[in-house]
Amino acid sequence: MYKMKIDNLDLKQIADSGQCFRWKNTGENEYTVVAFDRALRIKQDGNEFELDCDEADWNNIWKSYLDMDTDYAGIAKLIADGDDAHLKEAYAYGSGVRILRQDLWEMIVTFMISQNNNIKRITNSVDLLCRRCGHKIDGSAEGEELYTFPKPLEVPDEVFDDRSMGFGYRAPYLKEIYEYGANNPDWLDNLRKMSYDEAMESLLTRKGIGKKVANCICLFGLHHVDAFPIDTHVKQLLDKYYSDGFDFERYKGVAGIIQRGVIEGMKVLLVKPQTYMNLSGESVAEVMNFYKLDPDEEMIVIFDDISLEPGRIRIRKKGSAGGHNGIKNIIAMTGTQSFSRIKVGVGEKPQGWDLADHVLGRFSSEDRAKVEEAIGHAMDAAVLMMQGETDKAMNIYN
Repeated sequence: MYKMKIDNLDLKQIADSGQCFRWKNTGENEYTVVAFDRALRIKQDGNEFELDCDEADWNNIWKSYLDMDTDYAGIAKLIADGDDAHLKEAYAYGSGVRILRQDLWEMIVTFMISQNNNIKRITNSVDLLCRRCGHKIDGSAEGEELYTFPKPLEVPDEVFDDRSMGFGYRAPYLKEIYEYGANNPDWLDNLRKMSYDEAMESLLTRKGIGKKVANCICLFGLHHVDAFPIDTHVKQLLDKYYSDGFDFERYKGVAGIIQRGVIEGMKVLLVKPQTYMNLSGESVAEVMNFYKLDPDEEMIVIFDDISLEPGRIRIRKKGSAGGHNGIKNIIAMTGTQSFSRIKVGVGEKPQGWDLADHVLGRFSSEDRAKVEEAIGHAMDAAVLMMQGETDKAMNIYN
């Protein structure tokens, strides 16, 4: 057992940060970490840590993995000395997050799996892949069954055709990347020698790797901490809080470290169900159960409403489905209709139109401008509602 003090490190914050999918919570402030074909059991009490490794393994593997050579105290001072109030608030919430130095191949495959996916499904697919094609790690505790991450040449083609793996539309891209890795054994070493821009250019030549996934690989697999993955949710935060642009120059070299999903000091999950609309409740219930959330107290559902004119929004504390099949399914799957909701008007369907064609179609340029303004109002209303000001939001926007 190896004991030491480490500042600016919070195991739960890292496990929940969306950068690693093979950390297993084994007790209060205890985790089993699998990386580099090894397993580490680590326990935290404040800034004191117990690790079940010897000093040699700490120096050769885990010290680098936990990014001990980066000056996180210096980053904290950089933020504290700045005038970005939102960033200070975000840092106060996630000050224990570090950018782990993870296995490059694992990051390439894992973040390809992560596209348009949720944490539970990503974790499940990664676990199935490791169990099916990896090798059992020596020293696994009884019943623990920890496995290595499969390398090129270790995954047979039939795995990618097996729908139970949960790869979905990503399967052919994953099959191709495994083939490419097998046929180009020097590719990973070459990526490690490249600059951030060169690595991005190389990664973007592979099918199934877009700009956001490439940035995630650069940040979490190559430790290019200037990489700044931007998805829809991050873009919305940047548009709302940094309309004049984020100060990348001030935070040059650490931009990827300070990025957090926080609004007004509150950790927020923005969930877009990947089911059919009328089965939205399946995704919502899964998220509620996974994060142990109370839908009556911790959920706001935002959805389209054909009974409202384009540009109008309406806030309700609770209520029936009102004929909306997606809401009907959410009520059925969560067992409650006492959750808050924001309706965004899209207007009635034109005479003779099919309803699906209307709600899935394009807005006129006039209506689009109205709806975009309504979305901004819905965002502001949601913040008020998260702060317990639902009545105020209703008075302003209804």
